[in-house]
Amino acid sequence: MCAPRFLLQVAGVTLLLTGIWWVLQAAGLAGDPATSFIAGNRDFLAIGGLTGVTGIALLALLKRVDGR
Repeated sequence: MCAPRFLLQVAGVTLLLTGIWWVLQAAGLAGDPATSFIAGNRDFLAIGGLTGVTGIALLALLKRVDGR
């Protein structure tokens, strides 16, 4: 059984927003460096980027399958 389309959309948006947040934190543009282990950690630039791209890919796939 396939997951409902709505849940896949929520997952795609969540991945995209999480990826953006991680990239912003890793670049030092968001969050508090004193309380976040992500702030200034360059590894999270790649991790956040991949997370965001995964979210975009999921949303694009859903749009393509839907035919809109």
